[in-house]
Amino acid sequence: MNPLGGEKSSPIPIVIITYKDLFLWAARYKSVSDVDYERRAAQISLSADDLKSLGIDDSAQVRLANEFGSIVVQAKLDPRCPKGFGFMPRSRLTNRLTNYDPTRAKNPNFKRIEVTVEPVS
Repeated sequence: MNPLGGEKSSPIPIVIITYKDLFLWAARYKSVSDVDYERRAAQISLSADDLKSLGIDDSAQVRLANEFGSIVVQAKLDPRCPKGFGFMPRSRLTNRLTNYDPTRAKNPNFKRIEVTVEPVS
């Protein structure tokens, strides 16, 4: 929903850069509830400019989609995040957006995941 009262904004392209989150990494070895895991994994840090382009506030739900999959996560304002990029913890959610071509690389692409972002109404 656009807080300015205008029409629904169009999806914008961003590049997701994933990182290892200590809580999520440790969750693989401990009995952490799925609710706690999903809460930590289901968020993306975006710039103020990108939140404004989407017409959303901090903590709004957004859909990230590309040719490999689609997920819904919570957008968080990060003043250190450059426009056009999003930071997201590496998790089973980001796995849904990655591609793996064993003829090109030994590992899936986790560092440059191109997606479109749109607000969830």
